[in-house]
Amino acid sequence: MRWSRDSLIVLVGLASALMGRSPAAAAGAPPALGEQVTIDAAQQQWVQDQLWCAQGDVQLHYQDISLRCDEVEVDLKTMHLHAEGNVILDQGETRMACDRMDFDLRTKLGTLYKVDAFFPPTYHFRGEKLQKLSEDKYHFTRGVFTSCDLTDKAPPWSIEVRDAIVQLEGYGHFRDATIKVRGVPIFYTPRLLWPVKRDRAAGFLVPTFGYSSQRGAYLGNSFFWPASRSFDTTFFVDLFTKHYLGLGQEARWAPAENAFGEIADEFVW
Repeated sequence: MRWSRDSLIVLVGLASALMGRSPAAAAGAPPALGEQVTIDAAQQQWVQDQLWCAQGDVQLHYQDISLRCDEVEVDLKTMHLHAEGNVILDQGETRMACDRMDFDLRTKLGTLYKVDAFFPPTYHFRGEKLQKLSEDKYHFTRGVFTSCDLTDKAPPWSIEVRDAIVQLEGYGHFRDATIKVRGVPIFYTPRLLWPVKRDRAAGFLVPTFGYSSQRGAYLGNSFFWPASRSFDTTFFVDLFTKHYLGLGQEARWAPAENAFGEIADEFVW
């Protein structure tokens, strides 16, 4: 066992030599020579020339992964890590904070517990568990999903879910979902399909919520259709608690850089 208080840089070729293996050994071998893991921490140690342990103000970097935590263990043979204590994982603009985490550095997939996550540009999840299934697909367990800032204890809207599979730039499939407005439950459904889109693509948009003194609370649903690069239209259906129904459409066009226009209409009865 060797101790070090300095930043260590481990090349996979060196790790392979210490384990008596070549980088291309059996399935599950570490990444190719030239890729590296770096760790800065108050204390670091080797266990059996394979397990890299660090404690105290830990900072780990690997490719586009940046990790901060109190303690971490990295298996250089499998490239699997376990982190605990004030964990913050950054990958690109995505940030996930949690109590503890199991993560595979090769696949960049893993499970986080008691997590608070942000997915750019606006989506947030806070809950019991988050599993990263692919680059843009996640499994949420018992928590709250919203496009509002969760520093607000009662965000303008949120969905409390027991279980959800969310595909960024696609849809969220929620189970046992309760839609809340300012923290107040207004609607429950055992199944819910919810748009989670950022780019200009056809599909249902994130519903809106509000209140009218004349018509009551309302749920606004809309469908966006980009007919061409220069023309798009949005269809609206608003449902009111006082038995009103609203239908509307908005059309926009921009045939040239300095030529554009829009028209909208809505009927409520």
